Amino acid sequence: MKHPVDCLFGGIFLSVIVTVLVMVLLALLPLDALGEGRLTYVLAGMGVSACIVFPRPLLKRTLWHGRDPFVLDDELDNMLIGRGIGLVCGAAAGVFVLGQFI
Repeated sequence: MKHPVDCLFGGIFLSVIVTVLVMVLLALLPLDALGEGRLTYVLAGMGVSACIVFPRPLLKRTLWHGRDPFVLDDELDNMLIGRGIGLVCGAAAGVFVLGQFI
């Protein structure tokens, strides 16, 4: 049986990896509409990665609640908290990596 804290750390690691990858891919694409500032890349990267990592736990928390008897409410709460923390930490790591590109 897994512990609810596993979902917390799994969410953190998933969000950090996804956020850094999205931010690097956005920096590598020739997007003139984003401009040259880092803030636009950070906000766009965080928005795209939030759309990738948050739908599953949010839908399980609201619409699909009760359909999966093997997922506890504590696990969903920790998954959402972990993905939020990972999004912020991934943005910080992405800024560090983007310092090499832009």
